[in-house]
Order: sequence, then structure tokens, then C-alpha cells
Amino acid sequence: MATMTLNRYKTWLAAGLTPLLLAGCGSDSDDDNNADVNQPEAAEVGAEISTKQLRLSWPEVNGATQYKIYQNTDGSSGYENIGETDELAFTLPLAVHLTDWDDASFMVEACNQAGCTPSEDVYVAGDALGAIGYLKTPNPQDKAAFGFSSALSADGQILVVGSPRFDNGDHQDAGAVYWFSATESGWHLEQRIDNPAIDGGAEDLFGYALALSADGQYLAVTAPYEDSSAEGIDGDSTDNSLADSGAAYLFSRDDNGLTQLGYFKASNPDQRDYYGVRVALTDDASRIAVGAPYEASNAAGVNGDQSNNEIDLAGAVYVYTQGDNVWSQEAYIKPSRASRNDSPCFEPAPPGIVCYESSPSRFGYGLDFDAAGDTLAVGAPGENSSDGQINGDQEDFKAKSSGAVYLLTRTGTEWSHSTYIKASNPGIDDEFGYSLSLAGDGNTLAVGAPYEDSKLNGTSPPLTPEDLDNDTASGEQDSGAVYVFTRTQDSWVADGIIKAEVTDEDDLFGWSMALNQDGSLLAVGAPREDSELRGLGGEPGNSSAPAAGSVYVYEAQTDDWQTVNYLKSSNTDANDTFGRTLALSHDGQTLAVSATGEDSRDPADPTDDTGDDTGAIYLY
Repeated sequence: MATMTLNRYKTWLAAGLTPLLLAGCGSDSDDDNNADVNQPEAAEVGAEISTKQLRLSWPEVNGATQYKIYQNTDGSSGYENIGETDELAFTLPLAVHLTDWDDASFMVEACNQAGCTPSEDVYVAGDALGAIGYLKTPNPQDKAAFGFSSALSADGQILVVGSPRFDNGDHQDAGAVYWFSATESGWHLEQRIDNPAIDGGAEDLFGYALALSADGQYLAVTAPYEDSSAEGIDGDSTDNSLADSGAAYLFSRDDNGLTQLGYFKASNPDQRDYYGVRVALTDDASRIAVGAPYEASNAAGVNGDQSNNEIDLAGAVYVYTQGDNVWSQEAYIKPSRASRNDSPCFEPAPPGIVCYESSPSRFGYGLDFDAAGDTLAVGAPGENSSDGQINGDQEDFKAKSSGAVYLLTRTGTEWSHSTYIKASNPGIDDEFGYSLSLAGDGNTLAVGAPYEDSKLNGTSPPLTPEDLDNDTASGEQDSGAVYVFTRTQDSWVADGIIKAEVTDEDDLFGWSMALNQDGSLLAVGAPREDSELRGLGGEPGNSSAPAAGSVYVYEAQTDDWQTVNYLKSSNTDANDTFGRTLALSHDGQTLAVSATGEDSRDPADPTDDTGDDTGAIYLY
């Protein structure tokens, strides 16, 4: 923590702001009473930074009866009153990723009935690293994949983190989930949730994917390598005869910790379906969706025939709903057109034959509900159409693994496909739909294509599909892109294409992403970005820390998306993969970023580098 005594003073504050404030402290009718009262001197304010908060403090000012606190968020918009106190300190929360650390300033006025006197300005530009939270397990394990998954409650006060390769005693890769909560004294680990499998769940990878209800009281956890042959809900979990069929668990939380409420399996479990690669939960935890992107039936649409295994990696999504505290399966969802099989091309091709390779859809690799659970977005990064239109031709199989997103809507208890979305510049092996985020209001959708190859960068002027198409010859392979779509009434339209400010090969920009509740803020992870910078801002051009990772934060404007901040960890190092997962609170004021390759063995010392992929979470 850094304590800073102030050394800059804006004379215009005394001349311009104070007269306005005097009207609030006294009036002409009080002149006689105030004649013998002097306006207090300025407070000498110090600043102390800690995780996601700033504490301003000052010695008592003789004659002051109240202190008013002001913030100038960007150095140019002017001071805004953010609170008042009769104490000698004031703590305010910080959205680290949204703060203009170079220009923001703070000021305290000492007031009495005669008037208010402003302090010198408080600047915290050099203290950004101290505001970034750093969370580890109490006893970090090597290669445990801590941070492989994460989720935040709506208010940003509860954080759950998956560690699917955690070794529980002799049970290797059993997996675990860690439950953290924010208190007045900081963030604390409340509970570790171990794999509930009867046999300890070796190699189940419990914690692979997570979803948390808005109030933080319900938690869905998956184990896609779980082996039981059970079907449906709350079946027999002890028969491990279907290797890697996968499972999901639902927990509720009370004062005594977490209790398991449900055990979910596919209605058609099979070996290596990996049910649970993705999971989504509505805000009120009344509906759960589980993705099994390696499921193999050739069905299409909703509630089709799930009995065959003709198309490996076709993928499926299973939706469950709760009524009267009883869970039941509501839908078995497949792409609106049946998945293609894996179909390679051979050289030389027969004369006159044009061959286009195709791949299975892997439907269910991206997955998200809106808050109410009436809209469901499903990514299929292996889909093959080259038509870059919304609701375009789904049978134009000319762009292998270009990817697609399917939007489904719920009417009553029935689910139906409503919109088929493609990148506006579908590219072979771009894998559009590998990741996605649907805003809580259901009106903004962000989709990642982490293997997109164009060299263009930034957001302004708004990038067009033609820009990216024309740039592929000089591109950066697997640099990645994000596509944003918005809904007006019942129609979806493309709203922007976003690239990293500095585009580089293998950055995988768009690997992870998170939208806030109203879709006005977007965080995007690039876990293989190579800059050695630390903290916030700076020029991301250098490549001296391969796969260190980064996160970009954007804000929606009238016509495009603008970059708000470029984030790095507080202890950047090569191969940390910072940005592996992201979680954003509903208001966007709290952002959690994981780095599964971070190496510290000491939860209190980010500079320790003696571990091997112990993993960490950073709070902004």
C-alpha cells in the first residue's frame, strides 16, 4: 500500500467552486451568526490504495464540522460531490478497470457554517498496481488450473473459481471450486467445494465450467470427464461405465455453506460426450443449460431424435427447469440444421471437382442465457457456412469451422430457434462462437472468433467486413476478433467488429469475454498476448513476455465501441495466460480476470515465482 501526501493545487477551485458551495453552508440570513466564525483551513489529505478502494484521510481541521469529498474522474469534467462525513477518513470503492489513473483526482473540503475550503488535489496515478486484487488458494498446487473457470454475483461481492485439475489426496484431477466473498477487511476464501463423486472423482475435472445466480446463492458446477452411466436428474452416480460422459451439479448456499441440490446428466449419455464443457444459469437459478459439444446425434432443432451416434462432435445443449422445487428436463437442443460430419479433401482432386472440407458443429461450445432465461445463445465454432448474413444460408458448406451462433427463444415452456448468426466475414477455422456473452437484458450479444486472422486493429473508425476480407493476405494468424450484435424488438443486426489495438499472431483475442447487464461494457481476453507491461494502460506493442495475456475493456457509444482500458496483471510474466476467463458484475464495476499459468506459491506474494502454473485471479 502506498500513502501519498498531496502536492498539487488547483487555484480555480477556490475561485470557482467554493462560492457555489458557500451557499450550501450558510446564507445571508446567517450573517450575524457567522460574523465571529472563520472559514476552516484546508485539510491536509493523504491517500491509501488497497484492493478496489481508495481511503482518503486527514488530521482534524480546527473549526470544521463537516468534510465533503469530490471526484474528478478524467481531469477535465470537473469535480462532483461523492459523499460527506464528519469523520477524519472516507473510503470509496474503485472500479480499477474504468478509472482514468493518469488524470483522475480527488479533493476534500473542510466546511463549517462560514463556508468550505478545498484541499489540494489528490492524484493516484502511481498507485494503480496497489488497487488490483490478487487471489490464490491457501495452498496452491502446481498444474491445478486454478482460474480455468470463474463467475461473479450480480453485485460483485461473491466470486467462485474453478480448479479442475486440483488433486484431492490420491484422486488426481478430481477438481475443486473455491468460494470467495468481499468483506470490509477485503476478499476472503469462505469455502472449498470438493468433487462430490462417491469415489473421489479422479480425473473428473470438477470445476471445468461454472455459473452463479445473481444473488450468489446458487452455483452450477460441471465435471465433463465424469464417468457415470446415469441418465437425467439425480440418477445413480456410482456406476462409472461411461468414460467422460460428463455431469453437472447444482448447489445452494446458506449460513452453513453449500449443499448439493441436484445431479444432472444427459438424457442420452455416452462415452466422451463431455457433457458440461459449458453451463449457463438464469439470474434466479430457475433454469440451467448444459453444453455437450461432443455429443453425436444427427438430430436438428428442438427435442429431436437423440438415439443415434452418427456425427461425432455434432454437439447438443440440454435445458432444465425448476417447478415446485422439482427439476425436469425442458429441452434437448441441436442446431437448426443437422451438423456436418468431418469431411476432408484429398489432393489431387478429381478433374472438375471442387472440394470444400467440412467439420462437425461442436454445438454448445459457447453458451449463455439472458437474465430471465427466455433467450439462449449457443455457439457452434465448427459450423461450416460461408454466408456472412444474419439468417443466411446454413447449407453453404464452403468455410470449414468458420462457426456460427444460434439464438433460441422460449415461449411458455417451448423452445424454438429464432436467429442464426454468422461473422460478417466468415473465415476457414476462425471458430466464431467459441466464446460468447449475452447481456442480461438480452439485447446485446458479443461473439468471439479467437482464430480469426486479419491484421487490422482497434474499433475506430468502425471496422467493416470488407476491411477484414481485404486484409487477410497480410494477416496475423489466430490474432482473433470479436463481433457485437444488438437486438431491436425482434430483429438482430451487426453492431461492430472489434480487434485488439495491436494485432499479433496467436494472441487469441476473443478467447474470453463478458458483457455487463445492460450491454454497455465489454471485457475481452487475449490470453496469449505477449506484452510485458503491468497494470493498466501503456502501449501494448512489445512482445517480450510470450503468452503473458491481456484484457481490453470497451464501452458502447452511439455509433461504435470505444476502448476504455488495456489491462495487464500486477505481476506479468511469460505464459501466465492472463485473460483465460473473465467475470463482470452486473453494473460493470467489478471485473475478475484469471491467469491459469501464473506461478506464485505464496498467496500473499505475487513476486514469488517458484510454482508451476498454480494460477491466480486478479480483481479490478
